[in-house]
Amino acid sequence: MPGISVMAPRVPLPRPEGIPPDLLEGCRTYKPTEVTGLDPQVTAFVVCAWYREDLSRHLSVTWEADSFPPHASTQENVEQLRKTLVQSYGFPEDTLSRLPAPWNGWEMRTVSRGKEQPGFILVGPKEMLRIRWIVLGTGRVTLHAPGLEQDPFPEGEAFLDSLRITAAESR
Repeated sequence: MPGISVMAPRVPLPRPEGIPPDLLEGCRTYKPTEVTGLDPQVTAFVVCAWYREDLSRHLSVTWEADSFPPHASTQENVEQLRKTLVQSYGFPEDTLSRLPAPWNGWEMRTVSRGKEQPGFILVGPKEMLRIRWIVLGTGRVTLHAPGLEQDPFPEGEAFLDSLRITAAESR
């Protein structure tokens, strides 16, 4: 089974007075039946998230085990991922860019204009969505670093670039 690592905040980010903790801050494993919109073959779903509500900054990474069939090639899985993003999630194909090596997958950078996207937390009507979907063996990893459109958010960019594959699955 492949492994992944990402760079995330070292300590919990301070939360302003009066804002309750978010249920997704930190890491949590879900049963696939607890998450809507997952492909039926997914056997595990893990999400880790860090939020700064006062700065409208979010970082999250999710892993879906067994998103793709074990007999398919990486390129077939990347193509299936593209079809899923366009057909199932409704992302315009012209907003997707193929990720450079060493990653296999897609990236989207777009301003939300307040439109709700499936599976993503929006911080405002002009949120800049920075999302990478990576094929990792039979699994899928999603890195999400949204922020306000006018905010360059260098930590989000560093987070997206920090994914490291620590072990590879042999075919």
